[in-house]
Amino acid sequence: LNKTRVRMKDIASLFTGTGLGKKGYSIISQGELEQVLNGQAFERRLILEEASGIIRYRQQRDEVNRRISATSNDLERAGDILAELQTRREELNIKAEKARTHVSLAEECDRLEKQVMTFEYYRLQKDLQSKMEELSDKKAVCADVDQDIKKMQTTLSGTREELNQERQGLQDLKENKYETNTRLNTMQGDYKICEEKIKNWKERIESCTRDENKYQSLLEKINKDLGLVVNDLEREEQSYAERFQQVQELQTELEAMSQQGNSDRQAFEELARQIAERNEQQTDMDQAVHALEQDLKTNQEKKERIQIHLEEVSGRIEALNHTIAQLTGDQNRGIQEAGSAEALLQSTEKQKNQLEAALKKLEDEYQADNHEIMNINNRLALIISQEKNYTGYSEAVRLLMQSTRNRENRLTGIVGVLGELIDVPAGLELAIETAAGRGLENIVVESGRQAQSAIEYLKKQKWGRITFLPLDLLKVQTVPQQISQEMKTTEGVVGIASQLVKFDQRYRKAVEYMLGRVLVVTDLDRSLLLYKKIKYPFRLVTLEGDTINVSGAMAGGNNKKRGISSFKLKNEEKNLQQKLAEKQQQMQDNRSRAAALTEELQQVVLAYNEGHENLARLRFQNEMQQQQIAQLSGELIKAEAEKEQHERDMEKVQTLLKQLKAGLAETQAKYQQWLQENTSFNERMEKQKAGLEVYKREYEVKKERLNSYQDQLDLKKRELDNIHKNIDRLEQIKKSYLETLEQAAAMKKQLTTDIEQQTERLQTINNEMVIMQRQIALLQTGIEAARQREKDYLEQITALQQGLDNPTEKLDGLRNNIRNLEISIARAETELTGYIGRWQERFNSGMPPNDPGVLSGREIRENKRRIAILHEQIEDLGAVDPGSIKEYEEVSERCDFLDKQFNDLTEARTSLTTLLEETEKLMVQEFQQFMVLANQSFNKTFKEIFGGGEARLSLDKGNAFEAGIEINVKMPGKRNQSLNLLSGGERALTCIAFIFALLRLRPAPFCLLDEIDAALDEINLVRFSKFLQDMAREIQFIVITHRQVTIQAGENVYGVTMPEEGISAVLSINLGKAETMAG
Repeated sequence: LNKTRVRMKDIASLFTGTGLGKKGYSIISQGELEQVLNGQAFERRLILEEASGIIRYRQQRDEVNRRISATSNDLERAGDILAELQTRREELNIKAEKARTHVSLAEECDRLEKQVMTFEYYRLQKDLQSKMEELSDKKAVCADVDQDIKKMQTTLSGTREELNQERQGLQDLKENKYETNTRLNTMQGDYKICEEKIKNWKERIESCTRDENKYQSLLEKINKDLGLVVNDLEREEQSYAERFQQVQELQTELEAMSQQGNSDRQAFEELARQIAERNEQQTDMDQAVHALEQDLKTNQEKKERIQIHLEEVSGRIEALNHTIAQLTGDQNRGIQEAGSAEALLQSTEKQKNQLEAALKKLEDEYQADNHEIMNINNRLALIISQEKNYTGYSEAVRLLMQSTRNRENRLTGIVGVLGELIDVPAGLELAIETAAGRGLENIVVESGRQAQSAIEYLKKQKWGRITFLPLDLLKVQTVPQQISQEMKTTEGVVGIASQLVKFDQRYRKAVEYMLGRVLVVTDLDRSLLLYKKIKYPFRLVTLEGDTINVSGAMAGGNNKKRGISSFKLKNEEKNLQQKLAEKQQQMQDNRSRAAALTEELQQVVLAYNEGHENLARLRFQNEMQQQQIAQLSGELIKAEAEKEQHERDMEKVQTLLKQLKAGLAETQAKYQQWLQENTSFNERMEKQKAGLEVYKREYEVKKERLNSYQDQLDLKKRELDNIHKNIDRLEQIKKSYLETLEQAAAMKKQLTTDIEQQTERLQTINNEMVIMQRQIALLQTGIEAARQREKDYLEQITALQQGLDNPTEKLDGLRNNIRNLEISIARAETELTGYIGRWQERFNSGMPPNDPGVLSGREIRENKRRIAILHEQIEDLGAVDPGSIKEYEEVSERCDFLDKQFNDLTEARTSLTTLLEETEKLMVQEFQQFMVLANQSFNKTFKEIFGGGEARLSLDKGNAFEAGIEINVKMPGKRNQSLNLLSGGERALTCIAFIFALLRLRPAPFCLLDEIDAALDEINLVRFSKFLQDMAREIQFIVITHRQVTIQAGENVYGVTMPEEGISAVLSINLGKAETMAG
């Protein structure tokens, strides 16, 4: 408009009240004229409202209603969102409170841990200082004790010389005893071998006896128990395998024993030779040691002092090397564990991220489904509310049905609204709605009496008019079966409408009445073909809502005001119910999967936290070990330097006394070694002697056992071979069993003879063993006397050694104390370093410079107990979301904002409701005023056109905004008649009078009339043309017509012709000028 882009709504508003609007009366065609006559009364009301300009108030009213509905929907959505946010705020309040508690507990825990760690750090420093002072005192005492030990060692050397002479005599007696024991052991071995043979032979006799019994039983049952032979074969094979395994193990054992025996005999001979040589050398070494000890005594003291220092330094170096190696190993293992822990942590973190992503995806899906379910529920609630309130039906129908449902009246027999009693398949809604039209609002009742009662109730309540369908009075004529079958096979025919819908058979009459003669077809082209083809008076309706009446009248186009029909609402409700069930099942499945993932995520998070703590612990241990290694490496370098210095001092002393010291050191070393080794050698020789005898006996026993097992194995082998042969040939098996029985009997006889011989030999060996044991007893008496003398010397040496042990133990104790103190000092220094490291890692700062003072044990225990409680409380809190505090504040702010918006929407709805009431009041007032004027104009125009008579407009009872306009006329010289009883020309001219009456009240700039005179007869056509000429003085008319009388009434005539095919030509003429030119 005016070169400015505007809304379609603005253009429609511009033409409102000019007669050129959507329901205008300035452009009238023949079809629209028919609609004014045959259409609903409400359609005529809209034409009046357009003429009066009230239509803009109706549009405003509709707009306000839409806004109220939209505001109500917004309020409902805002209420739902607000409820969700309030629930979320409560949840976040709990989380935020939990996070604030966690922060408070953590701060208190840090404060107490600082206090305890500071106290422990300075306590360790004091302990370290006291231990270093104690170490200095211990070293001084250690030097004094070492001088006393050297004096006692000189006296001990003389007593050892006398002990060696006594030991030589004892050795001779042991040799004699050994030889006698050897012979006795040989006899004992023979005795045991005989016993073993007797035992094995008895076992073999028992085995032979069992075999005799077994084979005898098998021979008796061979014909019946052939199946058992196979089982017995398996057992024998298993027995053979076990025995064979035993033989192999015994052979292996004998081979090992043979090798071991040869090795032991060689070692024994070598040991005896060494002992003889060592005894000769020992005498020479005793004399050399005695001479050298006197010469080197003075120099030895100096050497021993240096040696002590070297030993201390070496011990320290060894301890440091051991500690460094241990720490290095621990560090390497810690690095490997840290690497594994880090890899595991990365894997766990990846798994945690995947689970969190999956959970987030499920939560998003859940929220989307929840939102969709909320929308579905809202839509369902709206549909149910519309169905319950009969939205879309007339005011009279809605009020009557609500009154009946609420039992506010005493009406009975009301079945329901026809539109609610039928179920229309998807896709046919528009066709059925068009076919039935306002008939869907007809109310089905059981009888005519009940319909009469309802009509009287409507009149009493002044609610308007309703058509009732009494089931006992309705007379319907069904479509003949032949035509029905023909329609089912006709192309393009969907079916008869009453057969396409679903309904209770009790209401068939009502459905047949409304839809029994309606034929649903696919499109308008097919409808035109069918209308010309079929003879039965069907009303044709297409799927798009176009119709062809029985008389041939066609209606169609696009009704932009059409909303969603009740049929579509029903189908939509079913679809929404099904979709709601599917979504609810999806949400339930979603929650199940989310619960499983949440549980798995909790486990993974727990594993992740444990892995993270473990990795931190391993890294901390690695750093501590690295510091300890560096510190110990420094100490090791110092100790090695100190050792080198002592070694250089030792070299200077050894240079002065090289020969004496070398000889004395070598002799003393050999002498001491020989003294220690001689006893060991003698004991070893005796043990080896006894071991050789035991070995010999065991070897003979096992060898004899091997022979016995071999015989048994051979016997079992023969048995198995015989069993295998006898399975193939049953008679040969019997013969083999007999041979086996004979062999077993012969073997029993032979074994019995051998046992008798071995028994006699056992008696002979036993007598010889008694004699040998007596000789051994005499030798044992001499040995015990020699050992008593040796014991006396040893007691003297022991007494000297015990006298030496106390100082030595004291010296060792002092040295151990010194080493323990050094280790304690090192540990204390390590702990101090560890405290500093932990403090820096825990609090990211240095240790406090000042001693916090003395804390009592009760205070320390109380602090540690409180720290443990705080850790438990923090752990009990579980996972804490620090961001929940901020999120709670944001949600609270959002909730407050929405609450304010909710209140604003409530106020807006109240304001719109007030505006709606004011608009409706203004509409009623102005429409009543215009109705009086329109009635007067219509009556006047009607009289002018028809030359008399009466005409008036009446308003239906009921809702003041939905009541229609009825036309009542009285033709000149006739009584009052309904429009349906007038002739076609009279009806058309009455409608033209109605249009011209409005044009008189609200003249339009121009008026377009499209063949509205087609239905007029000649008399009425003359009346029409005459009145048209009178009206043309005030309004410009554009008339499209084929009637000659109407053409003559015009001033300018335009004709359209087609002189050539496909080419149109326009001719024009001015009738006034034409008459002047014609003369």
